[in-house]
Amino acid sequence: MRLAQQLRRTPEDRWILLELEPLPSAEVPQGQRWLMTPGGWASTGPEGEPLPGGYCYIAHHYVCSRRTHTNDMPDIYAVTWSRNRVRDGLPIEGITSDP
Repeated sequence: MRLAQQLRRTPEDRWILLELEPLPSAEVPQGQRWLMTPGGWASTGPEGEPLPGGYCYIAHHYVCSRRTHTNDMPDIYAVTWSRNRVRDGLPIEGITSDP
């Protein structure tokens, strides 16, 4: 079975579980953008506006299929969350709650 996430070490000597698919940085909230270093480490992206056309990774816990969908979830997270629910054979209808 292929994992749908990747476990990466951070410069702070911690570990973070990231989604495999990179997302457009402009659609990911500031402070939640993760980039890969040439050595394979995960590092939070720089503060401020992302580079045009740039991509980043997001932490899996934001879009885990076992998490309840909330109406304040960014659109790109909602799409990824729905995809994860389908992949895991879970329903997507009726799983929404207010923030």
